[in-house]
Amino acid sequence: MSTERKKSWLDIRIGRDDFIISLAAATLATVGARAGGMAIRRITTQIEKDRITAEKTGAPPETAKSIIQKEIQRQSIEQSQKEIDLWEQNAFRSLSIPLPTDEVLQEVGQRLYSTLWIMERSENIHFKEAADYLLPLLQSGQTFVDIFKSPSSEDTTRVMTTAANVEDGKLVWIIGIPTDVIFGKNSSELAIDLVHEIEHLQNVRDYDRMLLPLSPEDRLDIHRRRFQDIDEYIVEESRGYKAQAGAYIYHVGLLGRDSTGSEDEELAVTLIQSGRRADSPDWRKYLVENRLQEGIKAREKKKSEQKSDIIPTHD
Repeated sequence: MSTERKKSWLDIRIGRDDFIISLAAATLATVGARAGGMAIRRITTQIEKDRITAEKTGAPPETAKSIIQKEIQRQSIEQSQKEIDLWEQNAFRSLSIPLPTDEVLQEVGQRLYSTLWIMERSENIHFKEAADYLLPLLQSGQTFVDIFKSPSSEDTTRVMTTAANVEDGKLVWIIGIPTDVIFGKNSSELAIDLVHEIEHLQNVRDYDRMLLPLSPEDRLDIHRRRFQDIDEYIVEESRGYKAQAGAYIYHVGLLGRDSTGSEDEELAVTLIQSGRRADSPDWRKYLVENRLQEGIKAREKKKSEQKSDIIPTHD
């Protein structure tokens, strides 16, 4: 199995109290190409159904904001001044102005580290639990965060990925993040995305415990074949997006703000209307038809190719 490191990657290794940024190229651990320009068919969401019903009956449809506010009340999430201060004093905005090359590495590290620092201190249970899980793994070298330059090609992944590789005779876990994700999101958006990815990391590491009697190479091969399976991909992404939506709902509640009309709001509303269950048929149907088409197509392509020296990833 190839362990060659690809030169287009940057290796970011973040500890609990410091971070080291090196130009050592990191293992490219990503599934095959994301489909560029694919038309994604959207299903009729419950909100759209309610709107149609309202037009027929004359009753006002329930808005996304009201659905989320009811969920916040159901979970007894109260506005927290401490949480508001934490984000107002430490958060960063998205960055659209290109940085000089010699400043990119430092800015990437600062943004990742500050986001994890906020998450670790947050009253949002989803943020805190995710940070508390990831930081010791980063500190011990069991997991790495690899940053790669966002590709210009439309057929290459632009999302966070979770993958594995054998390095120095050990199986290590890698969260890959494109620079577009780092610079194109503010700290709360990045934190919500990290919750999704850390959910994947925890799930695959839990599964890996059953494989410990095997060699690292055999374990990697099992993970590769498992994640090439489309059904496994859908199940895992259902869990990742559920964690992401849960973090968003909690974040909105703690800050005492209205939801934003973002994709995360749509995710949250769909999860609520699907019974808040990752295994809900309605939830999985929504994800398959709105979020997972490109990943499914990539796996179909990878399956046809049969041979690869990299492990497919979770988006």
